[in-house]
Amino acid sequence: MAEYHLKESCHLEGNILHDENTSNEYEFSDEAAIVLSLIVDSWRTPQGVVDLLKEEFVIDNEAELLKEIEKFFESLVNEGLVEKR
Repeated sequence: MAEYHLKESCHLEGNILHDENTSNEYEFSDEAAIVLSLIVDSWRTPQGVVDLLKEEFVIDNEAELLKEIEKFFESLVNEGLVEKR
């Protein structure tokens, strides 16, 4: 399974992601910012992110959440904000 990591040129402050390479800023929901915060310092799989979220939150539909996180990460890879390996 693929692992994801926030690019070094990107910095998450609260709900705002700053991309130093383009000077763009992206605003995310609280939930999305929490998910992003889990790949700032570590390479993680979407399942690894779900596992960490389960430690803190009640997850109603783990399979659906996993799909949403995978799509979210892939969209950020396409935007050049997240690395994938």
